[in-house]
Amino acid sequence: MIYASLVSVDASVETFCRDWVQFVFISLNHSPYESRVYFSPKVTKSRVDQSLQTLLDKSTKTCPSCGENNSGFVGDLDNDGHRHGYGIYRSKNGNFYRGEWKKGKKDGFGIAFYGANVYMGHWKNNMRHGHGVMKIENGDVFEGDWNCHAKKGIGAYHYNDGEVDISLYENDKRIGTSLRWSSDRQKVYELNDQNQVERRIHLDEASDILSNLGIYFNRD
Repeated sequence: MIYASLVSVDASVETFCRDWVQFVFISLNHSPYESRVYFSPKVTKSRVDQSLQTLLDKSTKTCPSCGENNSGFVGDLDNDGHRHGYGIYRSKNGNFYRGEWKKGKKDGFGIAFYGANVYMGHWKNNMRHGHGVMKIENGDVFEGDWNCHAKKGIGAYHYNDGEVDISLYENDKRIGTSLRWSSDRQKVYELNDQNQVERRIHLDEASDILSNLGIYFNRD
């Protein structure tokens, strides 16, 4: 579990060896002392983008060789010749990964670039698994938990236009009621499981819905 103050910290990481194995992002914060997730609607899309870029910039500084243009792998191997430990891999099509490996597969913390898309977070058996942040080509950003490449659990989806949805996911699909904040964070709407707006709701009701999802609504 990870935790950071929404007031004083936008993004942070813990370092281990040559890479990051654990990080805190600003959309959803997990308390290590209780089974709660904290969300603040004051976290705007511009702030999300800035924080993500800060983390990516820091990762480049900790990995000065990440700018290599050649394809192939540079990093640790086990006794059988499998990628194991920390390594940097660039495929012939330009896709790029730097992070932890286990027995030849992405496993642990790592950052992957797929063209204009980027994922930063945890992996298991070559798949996104655990907490992570993904930014796609159109500018949208998703932060939440993954299970075998599929979104699972609580997630925050930041649209490029500034709106943000808080939803519960199962098998990469939203389930139940979701909430959407306007780009100026002055309005909040209830969504159905088809991602359609049902009605505008008051902040007190939004707080109750989030509480039922296991999310603490931080209005400060």
